[in-house]
Amino acid sequence: MFNKDFYINNRKKLYSSTNDSTIIIAGNGLVQSSADNAHSFRQDSNFYYLTGISEPNLFLILDSKNNKEYICYKQKTDIAKLFDGEYDFNEYAKSSGIAEFLEYKSAYNMIKNLKTKKVFFNFPNKKYDGIYNNPHQGYILNKIKKFRIEAESINDILDELRCIKQPLEIDSISRAVKITKQVIQSAAIDLESYNNEKEILDKINIDFIKNSVKHGYAPMVAGGIRSTTAHYSKNNANLKSEDTLLLDIGAEYNRYTADISRTFVIGENKFKTGLINEIYEIQKNLISLLKPGIYFKDIHKSAVEQITDLLLRNSFIKNKNDYVKYFPYSIGHFLGLDVHDVGNYQNPLKPNMILTIEPGIHIPEKQFGIRIEDDILITDTGSRVL
Repeated sequence: MFNKDFYINNRKKLYSSTNDSTIIIAGNGLVQSSADNAHSFRQDSNFYYLTGISEPNLFLILDSKNNKEYICYKQKTDIAKLFDGEYDFNEYAKSSGIAEFLEYKSAYNMIKNLKTKKVFFNFPNKKYDGIYNNPHQGYILNKIKKFRIEAESINDILDELRCIKQPLEIDSISRAVKITKQVIQSAAIDLESYNNEKEILDKINIDFIKNSVKHGYAPMVAGGIRSTTAHYSKNNANLKSEDTLLLDIGAEYNRYTADISRTFVIGENKFKTGLINEIYEIQKNLISLLKPGIYFKDIHKSAVEQITDLLLRNSFIKNKNDYVKYFPYSIGHFLGLDVHDVGNYQNPLKPNMILTIEPGIHIPEKQFGIRIEDDILITDTGSRVL
């Protein structure tokens, strides 16, 4: 976690983009896992970016016009205090630089009596099939609407701020990348000694613990046919000689995550090894194109052209338009507090953005997949592999 000046400055930059407005930022709440137990808590990234606080059931009221900032909290029952502990307001103030706190009832009264009838709010991100938003944002949003106050999304403004990484953020991601690469390199020693994907994941987990980091997302340890599933996560199947082994893991450091993929061959298979080397070469070509002013779509177009050529030369496809069956995803994504971080893919790249470049092919008919992924910092004149 960074010191409070980082979060104070983030809020100041937000205020300069919102013209004396009232801003309400909802954090995440707890989500039930079973009976009266909750899943491991992860704070909303926008809330964290502005406060550095990882505590459930909080929201912010930020009055940039009058320079007033409040952390709003849900009053705990005596039973909740017994099981979960009290709020540590001194620590929250020390972390965020916000020293005023309001219980929900007082906060709602403040919102109800706002002179403005329009506020900025961090709406939940769009839903993906089978993935659901944390309910706390919707809960707070419904309260705002109850007072006949219009809520305007602040997400685009926050996306733009978060997309340009500051030195502390770059250092944290660089550290996460360094640890991840070292752990992958260690796990890849003597691959033939592993009988099962889980044995490799156990090795990775132990090394993460030794480095005092955790996974930034669900890790992928995929051998053979499983490596053709882009986000395979069971990580428990047996391995055999000549399987490809695709590792996609990222250490999280200071809440910022790496995202690295490597593909190996268990034992020897010259054909698969040759394909892996070709994917490395494609990635190298794509990285050489990265610089301020270039567009994601142009990088992806070049990736499609090179991967399509590889697929045609190796008779995986007969028609160039069939490439998408074996390269079904984007060539990369922004990286930061989230593994698929915020940013506008329609805008040109700018210095201090961090993104992934991950060419690959997934061939179910041949029971193997390949992906090579690295994390790249856009510099003033080009790019640097972290």
